[in-house]
Amino acid sequence: MRKRTFLTYGFTGIIGLAIAIIAIFSFIIGPFLLIWALNQLFSLNISYTFWNWLAGFILLTLLRFGWFK
Repeated sequence: MRKRTFLTYGFTGIIGLAIAIIAIFSFIIGPFLLIWALNQLFSLNISYTFWNWLAGFILLTLLRFGWFK
């Protein structure tokens, strides 16, 4: 039996990996972009801390999955 490596999955595997990387990147960067946008629009002077990132992450998660309707 032939061992399957990353290169044997072909183009579909690469596309799947790219989509996964983009999804992870958006989950990490998304809350920072939310804080930045709120600071720019309303001059709130929200600092970029872990707890503010976590609050933004929770807010974006609630909005993405339609828990606010």
